[in-house]
Amino acid sequence: MRSAAESFAREGFAVVSLTGISTRSGVSNDALHFHFAGKTALAEAAEEAAPARLQAMAGEKSPGAPSRLQHLVERVLRGPVLR
Repeated sequence: MRSAAESFAREGFAVVSLTGISTRSGVSNDALHFHFAGKTALAEAAEEAAPARLQAMAGEKSPGAPSRLQHLVERVLRGPVLR
């Protein structure tokens, strides 16, 4: 799902293919299709997972950050949120 979300963010939904996502993630097309009916289902699953991932990131306050919000801002500014 992370590979899909990163691909959608970088290239856009219309451009991304399931074959590209499966190659990037190191899984077969069959494995991807076993879990997701198609690209739309995969995009919806990635969208649904995003708030939980963001909340988990916000809850991981680093020792140097004065608050969870500051920690989250620093994580987002460092690079892709999808790790």
